[in-house]
Amino acid sequence: MKIGLVSFAINSKDRSTAENHPDYFLKIVNKYDRLDIIVFSGWTILKEDLERIKNEITNKNSLILFEAWNDIYEGEERHKGYYFREGNFYNNDIVQIFATSNEISSDRGKMGKYLEHTKEKRIIAYKKKNICWIICGEINVLKNIQSENNRVLFRFENDNFLKDAFDGIYKKTDIFINPTHTIMGNQGKLKKRREYLSRSNKIFCSVSNADIANGEKLDYKSIQYLYRNGEEINGEEVYRDNEVILKKYIVA
Repeated sequence: MKIGLVSFAINSKDRSTAENHPDYFLKIVNKYDRLDIIVFSGWTILKEDLERIKNEITNKNSLILFEAWNDIYEGEERHKGYYFREGNFYNNDIVQIFATSNEISSDRGKMGKYLEHTKEKRIIAYKKKNICWIICGEINVLKNIQSENNRVLFRFENDNFLKDAFDGIYKKTDIFINPTHTIMGNQGKLKKRREYLSRSNKIFCSVSNADIANGEKLDYKSIQYLYRNGEEINGEEVYRDNEVILKKYIVA
């Protein structure tokens, strides 16, 4: 399986830095149409560019997952996930449910809503694989036990109902994707989570923007990761300029 991860250099405080993203999006997805899966970092495009992308895409092979920065969901402005599968466009109302561990740690109701949303809308079947979409800080569905070498657990490990729901999603998933908006902190803890979600021959992908407002660059190590069976796999850079980078990861 060939997986492409695409990262942009953006200014998180200035949406105008995404105005040329549709050009890059179409160039990449239409040229590199032999990639099985293409995952874009969060805030991929602006909502007003969605129709152009739908009209000009020619790739009918890949599963392409991306996000609109300024969409509307239930009357509120939200970033919202979309995907193309073999040339067909899908809108499953994929929106981020939470961003931080503080939002979710003691909120059983929100965790239940998140797991139901994931089960119903975030598991995408493609080429005999199930891909599960985790948006940015939703990686905090997991927690680390710092005193035990950052051992990873489901955040509500002792709640049988929620744990069963999470375990069902985990068991069904072959590939976890985690597009983020900016590079996340606590990389030591995240490394353990990447290993955890890629156990049992699963794949875990994370792909972020480089936020120029924070001095980040596209050559930062933490911009992209792909893990298989608990081990990191290095990607091959196939396209790059000052604003975007595409790496290809081949997973046997």
